[in-house]
Order: sequence, then structure tokens, then C-alpha cells
Amino acid sequence: MTIRPFVTASSLDDFDEKASLSNALGGGSGGWSDKMTVYELRLKLSSSARNWCSQLSPHVRGDWTRFSKEFKVKYCKSQMSDSEKYCTMKQRKAETPLDFLYRLNAVVDRADIRYKKSERHREQHVKRFTYRLADSQLKSILKSQ
Repeated sequence: MTIRPFVTASSLDDFDEKASLSNALGGGSGGWSDKMTVYELRLKLSSSARNWCSQLSPHVRGDWTRFSKEFKVKYCKSQMSDSEKYCTMKQRKAETPLDFLYRLNAVVDRADIRYKKSERHREQHVKRFTYRLADSQLKSILKSQ
């Protein structure tokens, strides 16, 4: 026999769209089915978020995994603009320089900086890439060119 913990919906706080990601997601489903989890979450949402939920397809509303994915895309975005991300990006520890360049290029495109057409923007883009590299040997090679 397995005992599943059950949390009552009244013990959950209302959803705050402005809260940080960890606070917004809360902690777990409380032993509910997928459908019940989505239903109980909808009770805690603001009216605009509930209206958004009602426009989702029934197979998304009835599946917690699909619903939570859509919910995160809609409400758990970073508050940082693409331009700000581009200016502050650094190479990750496990990331190759080429992967970092691809990620940097993707963000610069989303920030609508036209580095492919403007020579000045292209030079700034290469300088930013070089400056933010973690590999000091490659960084010094690129700076010398």
C-alpha cells in the first residue's frame, strides 16, 4: 500500500505573475491527478491568466506536463530584454567557443542588431564575442588579429 500525500487547495497561495520563478512555481502537485492539478492552479490565477488558460486546447488543459510547459513559456520569462542579454552574455563553463558564438548570434538576431549588414556592428559583435570568451588562449589569438 502506498500513501500519497494530499494538499488541500486552500493551503496554496494565489499566483503572483510578478513573483520570481521559484516563488511562482510553488512546490508540487499535492498528490493530485494532472487534470486536478491544472484545475486547482486555475483557481489561483488572475482573471487574465484564467482567460489565457481557457483558450488552450483541451488536451493541453488536461495534461499537467503540456500545461506547465505552455505556462512557463507565457508567464515565467526572463525580465531581461534581448539587448541586455546580448550585452551581458558570457561563455558557459561546459560550452565550446563555437556553441557560445551560435548562442550569441541567436540573441543578437532577437535583439534586432544588424551585425551582418553594418561593418561597425560586426566589429563590435566580434569584440564582444572575444571579450566574453572563457578560453584565454583563443581570446589572445583573436585580439591579436
